[in-house]
Amino acid sequence: MNPIKLWRALFLPKNNGWSNNEVRQADILLLFTFIAFFVGVYSLIKWTKHEEQLLIATSVFLIVFELISALLLRVTSKPSLALNFGFVGMAVHALNIIYQSGGVVASTQAYWVPLLVVAFFLSGTRIVALVWSGLVIGVSLVMTSAHLNGFAFPQLELTPDAVVLETWSGVIMPLVVICIAEAFTAKQKEVAIEMAED
Repeated sequence: MNPIKLWRALFLPKNNGWSNNEVRQADILLLFTFIAFFVGVYSLIKWTKHEEQLLIATSVFLIVFELISALLLRVTSKPSLALNFGFVGMAVHALNIIYQSGGVVASTQAYWVPLLVVAFFLSGTRIVALVWSGLVIGVSLVMTSAHLNGFAFPQLELTPDAVVLETWSGVIMPLVVICIAEAFTAKQKEVAIEMAED
């Protein structure tokens, strides 16, 4: 069994009485909580090595909130409640790493913002996605304004090799996650069309 299927088996309620839309929402939520959980574990290992306390703290925060989100889905069978906990974990850690690495204009981690927006719209309702996207874009606006007004953002103190790794992971990892999420939803769309045609 692959890890994503195992995660789904652990946290998807057996008897839920959901509509097709809620099943789709739960599947996407579990995909994102799985990915975010492992991003949190990777971040925790990485930032512990570099002794970046604030990033260690939000890595743990991300891990805990993704587990809470998945457990809430399992216990309450309410995807709409669970996804907001997952969003809190993802947004706090992503915005913190962007802030700690120079702000949204200068950070190599800035692609996490569009990833968050994609996650919000793929797994939430339109209203929930708009609210969360508005919050993240609002924080990005504040950071952009601060940058243009000469605010000195924190800069991570990393070795040259760590800077190279951080640049690659900051640019490529969000794009890969977006691609995985879009491929997953495209498959769901194809299945829905085939069911409708049948």
